[in-house]
Amino acid sequence: MLSGGLETMTRLWLYLIVIACVITGVFILLLFWISRNGRTKKTTPQPTTTQITPTIPLSRISTGDESYTLTTNIANQMKIISPKLGISFLYLEIKGVPKVVTKEEGDKVYIYADYHYSGFDYHKESYVEVFYKDPHDSLETAIKKTILTGYSQNDCFVKKTTPYRKHTSTYETAIITFPYDQTAAGINHEYVAASEKCPPIYTPTNYVAYFAMDKNHPGKFVFFNIGQSTVLAEPGEIKPPYKAGRSWDETLQFLP
Repeated sequence: MLSGGLETMTRLWLYLIVIACVITGVFILLLFWISRNGRTKKTTPQPTTTQITPTIPLSRISTGDESYTLTTNIANQMKIISPKLGISFLYLEIKGVPKVVTKEEGDKVYIYADYHYSGFDYHKESYVEVFYKDPHDSLETAIKKTILTGYSQNDCFVKKTTPYRKHTSTYETAIITFPYDQTAAGINHEYVAASEKCPPIYTPTNYVAYFAMDKNHPGKFVFFNIGQSTVLAEPGEIKPPYKAGRSWDETLQFLP
């Protein structure tokens, strides 16, 4: 009887030890799971609520001598800026081939259709040339000092005039011209002979060319060699009153 009771007691203790081990194992696994799950939550990156505003890069194209062009909010319109010469103006690119381009070289900015045929020379195309002057001199005096030195005033003189449309109220415009018979039809031999006594290119005959200055920037003036056709700076109005867009030279501004 005593041995039977001891055997039963031994089995009971074994059962209790096994149950205690199982409970302990389950408890340890539970603690491990809680600990691991807590670390995972702490290290999981939280989604950011910061909104990034997209940026649109400007279309900046170098055109030589530190000048560059930028697109505008008008279709096909470009703005050329010359920090060195201190000017800017607008123009429209032509769709298709060739397109209108600009190039700064020396004291001039050329504007031309970019042809690639043999013998093409953009130096013979339209341009604006920048001159410096005494801020106290009028446009007429500046032209005489800069262009007409050595020419007789009887042969060549400065005339204040508007080329085809008025610039803004602060601008003055003028041309170099010469005495000739305005009643004669067309360009005759006398007209040509009279024009040859004046500085070539700066004296328009059968093409548009003129000088301009801005009273707000009296230390400079410019010469526009337009030629027989021009490049528009903005589209015209196709509805009444059918206003034509400005030419590139009409948009020129002197930079501060």
